[in-house]
Amino acid sequence: MKEHELSDQTDISQSEIYASVVSVHHRSYLSTQHLYAARYAAEAAREEESLLSLGRSNLGMRLRCAALTAIVESVAFLEAAINEILQNVADGIPIHPRDSLDDRSKDAIKAIWEAADQGRMGTLEKYQVLLLCSGAEPLERGSSPYQEAKLLIELRNHVIHFKPSWVTDGDPWKITRKLENRFPRNNSRAIGNDTWSDRDLFGAGCAEWTWRSARSLTDEVARRLDLTFNYQIPFEGDPLPE
Repeated sequence: MKEHELSDQTDISQSEIYASVVSVHHRSYLSTQHLYAARYAAEAAREEESLLSLGRSNLGMRLRCAALTAIVESVAFLEAAINEILQNVADGIPIHPRDSLDDRSKDAIKAIWEAADQGRMGTLEKYQVLLLCSGAEPLERGSSPYQEAKLLIELRNHVIHFKPSWVTDGDPWKITRKLENRFPRNNSRAIGNDTWSDRDLFGAGCAEWTWRSARSLTDEVARRLDLTFNYQIPFEGDPLPE
């Protein structure tokens, strides 16, 4: 190799190479998925109950499973929707797309959230905290939508923490008596009397009632605060449940 060629070469061992690492952060929300999951489960329950009523299916298990899914997902939606709002406030993240809370309200919410160990309080109490800290009227505990949501959470707790007990058609679970006539009973079974039994719970009427009760409460809270929850932004091509 010629002398002038040597002088033009770069000695890699003497060079410094700098690399820039780009880290992309995103914030995930699940309230919308929980609401849609509950709605889809209710649709499946309605279809299966219709087939059972017409004698075109004998798979009552599918109906019960769809109703149970709607129950669990509806309460998961209630919990996720309020946690998303409160955690964002505590972390200083703007509520998208419409944030109507002033700084004083946010400071109060953050203080309570942190004092309660990141919101370790009842789901409905969290909604009341949001309303009170924002200067809005709290939900009336003795009427809808608070009462319906309270019963929904009781039903979820019943099926999630289920303990077997002796029951009869005339002496059903306590939760069955509380929910009697709040929604259409399971239409796939032969009804011999007016008294509800536990088998009347897990039908299309119950499944439909669950997500509508949950969304009625969140809709009312959003209205009182002039606030937009994540679930109120519809997915493209899949409108909000009606």
